[in-house]
Amino acid sequence: MAHWLDPITQVFTSDAHDLAELAKMLGYDPATFYIGTLPQDQIEARVLERGVVPGSETLRSVDGNLGPAVAFMPTGRVERMTSTAVVFADEIALQEAFLDGELAFDFVAILRLSDDGAGWRPSLRNITATLEILQDRGFHVWALIDATIEKFDAGVPVVSNFSLSADVGGMIGRVRDGDKITLDADASLLVVDVIDSDLESRRLTKVSVRHRPSISNENIFAGETPERISKFISRQPRYLKEIYAKLQKTSGRPTRQAELHLRLFRNVSMEIEAMWREINEHQFSDTISSAISTIEGINDGLRQCSQFASGTRNYGVALLGFETQITTLRLSEFLTSSSRASEIGGAAYAVGNLYSAEGNAESAIRAFEDATRELQNAIRLQDAPSYRLMFANVSRRLATQLQQIKRYEDAERVLAEATHQLARWSDSITYEGQFVLARLYGELAAVARTLGRSSSGLENSRQSVEVLQSLLEVKSGIQSLEFLAKAYMRHADLLDDVGALGEAAIARVTSVLLRLRVAERSVGNKKRMEAVLKGRSALVDGEGLYSILPRMSDDTFTLVSRAIRSELKLDGVDFDEAAAQLYRLEETLATYLPRFLHESSFPLAQMAFLRAGHNQR
Repeated sequence: MAHWLDPITQVFTSDAHDLAELAKMLGYDPATFYIGTLPQDQIEARVLERGVVPGSETLRSVDGNLGPAVAFMPTGRVERMTSTAVVFADEIALQEAFLDGELAFDFVAILRLSDDGAGWRPSLRNITATLEILQDRGFHVWALIDATIEKFDAGVPVVSNFSLSADVGGMIGRVRDGDKITLDADASLLVVDVIDSDLESRRLTKVSVRHRPSISNENIFAGETPERISKFISRQPRYLKEIYAKLQKTSGRPTRQAELHLRLFRNVSMEIEAMWREINEHQFSDTISSAISTIEGINDGLRQCSQFASGTRNYGVALLGFETQITTLRLSEFLTSSSRASEIGGAAYAVGNLYSAEGNAESAIRAFEDATRELQNAIRLQDAPSYRLMFANVSRRLATQLQQIKRYEDAERVLAEATHQLARWSDSITYEGQFVLARLYGELAAVARTLGRSSSGLENSRQSVEVLQSLLEVKSGIQSLEFLAKAYMRHADLLDDVGALGEAAIARVTSVLLRLRVAERSVGNKKRMEAVLKGRSALVDGEGLYSILPRMSDDTFTLVSRAIRSELKLDGVDFDEAAAQLYRLEETLATYLPRFLHESSFPLAQMAFLRAGHNQR
């Protein structure tokens, strides 16, 4: 009769190193045997997939005095290499050594990620960024990683997925600085140039440069002293400054070097965020107070690198950076209260824009709401026009997201508050501020129409048109003309809703005239020209002048339509009559729009009149 200890004895005396093999040896299904012992993702990675190496050019099974493992060989790399080992607790220790300028030589990095329970990683991407930068600089570098890796996506050779990790007595934990390690992927060999007996006799100790686990663990600063945290804080501005300097050299282009340095920035951001959690939890206020200038440098570096990441569409990295900046600002005291509130508002605004770009309206709304609260607080502390302008811009973005999820009344409330705030400063705000105010009025009018309140929206629409027309007197740029054209078209829709068809017709004609003026200033812009032609076609062939100007006779409509459609090729048209009718139309327009028509007469009327052989009026 079998003794109940027999299975346990069998496990402890077995030569098997694979978890799936051990489960099968005891008569169990590897897929269910470890449930309750390991998380499901680690069961899949460490048990079900651990011993499976695809038959590809990049993944190879290797063995030697460190035990069975998987070697990842990027395409084009040499298949045999010997290097000197440098041991690190994790990729952050490796990254900081690199940023401190200590790694300008050939080596194999030993990363002991299993020491503190971080022995599984979904990807190599952020672990090997430092090594890939060194490789691009001409150094021969690779890595032995004491962890189970799920996705092999590095640009340097990596050996990982050892059958026994260091935390359970694996030989990888006995590798020391200076050991010579040879990898021969063709021969499926990984060997440390140390006598086996000497290797086995080495004491298995943790590598803990800062006595903490890897950045994959949320409590990476748990148990740290204020002195150690203070030293960590002091290093970060220099690291962020160096990373940003490298990013700047890429001129904002999404190059390989930019992508690699953004991975470094991602790691630094994660550490800073974890550091703030530890400081906040243990109330290390003296640590913050003694490092005010350093924290200011951290804030600047986080903002600069995050803006770069956003500009190159690395949204995940940018989000992490901006959110870490917000945490930094909330805990710091290097700015005045109003300045800190406005900086937090600006960072939250950036976060909202990133979520919006990803199509995540709910998260964008939360971020924009945070931004508006902070900016309202800044306005309360110091009522500066710049704060009001930022508040208005954030409110517009918030309203846009609210409308996307059909919260129209909330959008109207947000826009009304922002319009009120900005309108109070209308006499002293800049051209940019007036432009934002005009857009606020217009967006309020559009929301009112959506809610079925066109009559109330008309007044805001009129305000939008008036502000934009006044700005033309200051600077008659393409942008101003385009927005005024849109404002007139929106105003026409509202007038239609309330039955003012004649005024609506005038507004639509004016919108087309403005687009024609835009086209004259941007002849080389094909897309803009196509938009103008489309608008002109809609005026003539869509709803048609006959429907939008119902009081126009059929004969007049025919002449005007043919004149507009044919432009300078008015063959078969009575030019005298066409010009006369167009001028009568222009006089009607002038009744409503004296300012605009004083600046530029109806160009198509001029064309017809000139072709008819007459002088200009």
